[in-house]
Parts: sequence; C-alpha cells; structure tokens
Amino acid sequence: HDVTYATVLGASRREGHARAARWLADRMGDRAAEFLAVAADHFDRAGDSAMALEYYERARSEASARFAQQVVLGLIERALAQPALTSP
Repeated sequence: HDVTYATVLGASRREGHARAARWLADRMGDRAAEFLAVAADHFDRAGDSAMALEYYERARSEASARFAQQVVLGLIERALAQPALTSP
C-alpha cells in the first residue's frame, strides 16, 4: 500500500481523498459514529481543513460520549493542527 500510494501524484491523491470523504459523509446514516474519524482523516488529506475540523469535532464528541479518552486526545490533536483554525 505505501509503495503504491507514494507513486500517486499529490493532486490525484488529494482528489481521491476528497472523493472518499464526500462519499463517506453522504452515506454515514445511522452508522456515523463508526466513520466520522475516517471521513475527517480523508478531508484532512484532501486539504479541506474546514471540513476536517468539523468531522474531527464530531468524532471527538462521539468518542467522548463513549469515554474513549485516548481517542478523544488524538482527535483533539488532529483538530488543533488544522490550518482552518488560524486562517480567515
């Protein structure tokens, strides 16, 4: 996977992540808790910081409700690294 992934050009890679993120976001339905962090990661890798931040926050809230504190901390770290927090 890593070798193949490294051969894909950056723009194509970002577009693939954007498509995967949108696909997940549109189809989560009742199983959203399972896919919020995955969608956030795809939005992040696609360069869509605002959407990544939104989904990291939703995933954090869900993980907090399950008392999954290590997961919560990881999601907070990823959210705090988003450029959307500092750019207009």
